[in-house]
Amino acid sequence: PPTAAPQTSTTLLLVDGSFVFDAIDYEYELVPDEVASGSKLTIENHSDVEPHEIVVIRLSEDETRPAAEILRHTEDLETEPAFSAEPTLVALHLPNGDHVMPVGDGTVNEPGRYVVICGLPVIGSPDAEPHWKRGMFGEFTVV
Repeated sequence: PPTAAPQTSTTLLLVDGSFVFDAIDYEYELVPDEVASGSKLTIENHSDVEPHEIVVIRLSEDETRPAAEILRHTEDLETEPAFSAEPTLVALHLPNGDHVMPVGDGTVNEPGRYVVICGLPVIGSPDAEPHWKRGMFGEFTVV
């Protein structure tokens, strides 16, 4: 189970006006502490094999636990009461360079705390373990 959040920083790579989450196997290299409302988020995959994604979900206003604690006790993200809504955005980046954004346009508008996870299964994992269970998650605040 996840035990600690990845390294955080107030500095993220800004490309074409978007904050870029750098994805490696199985973590995001830097997760911002906070971003301004209206910021655009995207993902850059540095893996040669694994696809990666950012699934950004707003936490309930009364939720105070850190992301690591929430995820340690979560088996089903769809029914997790700490999450206040459906994902705000989902962006997928394949190892071949293809990008897909099936949910949202990359913009986070609503102030609050957010968790970001990669929910894709580990390639070759017999139980389809998601990347977030290996530490590919983080949290940030939209101000």
